[in-house]
Amino acid sequence: MLNKFIGSALIASSLLMVSPVFAAEGGKMMGEKMIRKSTNAVDVACVAKAMDARELGLSTAFSTFASTQSSALSTRRTALTTAWGLTETSARNTAITAAWSAYRTAHRDAVKAHVTAARSTDTAFRTAAKVCKGGASAAATPADSSLAAQ
Repeated sequence: MLNKFIGSALIASSLLMVSPVFAAEGGKMMGEKMIRKSTNAVDVACVAKAMDARELGLSTAFSTFASTQSSALSTRRTALTTAWGLTETSARNTAITAAWSAYRTAHRDAVKAHVTAARSTDTAFRTAAKVCKGGASAAATPADSSLAAQ
């Protein structure tokens, strides 16, 4: 009876040691992080070209935002200088309020334009990267036409 119990215990323990091998999925054992392996080939040159176009587009969008913001600040400075030169209190307050209001509007428009440009650049990159996943040639990427224009 004791031999049967020991034999059963040995068989059970050996099954427990082997069970992680049977439970393995995709080459990884249970409990370990599963790492997805892409079955699709990626054209690295195509993605690099799309990424370069995206970075150029983002750089252009930021440069445009910076110059627009600089212009808005300069305009605000001029308007506030003029406003503080007024001697009448009510006219001065009206001019100060108008200067700040014009600045807020210019700033808001600049931010909206920047966000729109950045989003469209990113959308174009994602589209180009999807084309690159199937091993398409770099010449077929939409990054050449849509992102270079930005």
